[in-house]
Amino acid sequence: KVSKTCGTGDGCFSSAPLLDLDGSTYVSNRLNDIKNGKAYMYILADGTSIAFAGDNRIFIDIDGPNKGKNQEGVDSFDFAIFDDGLLHIDGYLRPSMTGAFDYEAGTWIMYNDNMDYLKCSGLNWQTKTSCK
Repeated sequence: KVSKTCGTGDGCFSSAPLLDLDGSTYVSNRLNDIKNGKAYMYILADGTSIAFAGDNRIFIDIDGPNKGKNQEGVDSFDFAIFDDGLLHIDGYLRPSMTGAFDYEAGTWIMYNDNMDYLKCSGLNWQTKTSCK
């Protein structure tokens, strides 16, 4: 359910810099697409911001434009639908977890139903998927 339609205008995503998981500024095409009117944006009834870019990318900020950290892999995620018809998820994990960065945070959340990669180290896809 949509509570606000921003179209290609302002108000649906934070204008603050997007942060990487380590707190540094995250250089992303997302902000350029939003600022340059290349994404169509909404705020959903639960406060989630969602934007659809013309190149099959979807940007989501789970707590909207005025809350949270505006941080990739924490409250902000990118998705893409490619020609194979599959949903690809962009995001980041701590290097200590798997040593891999691209496409993993969103995938981790969907498969393991947690964001424990933010809380503890030593997680892996095979034997330890939770801090518990």
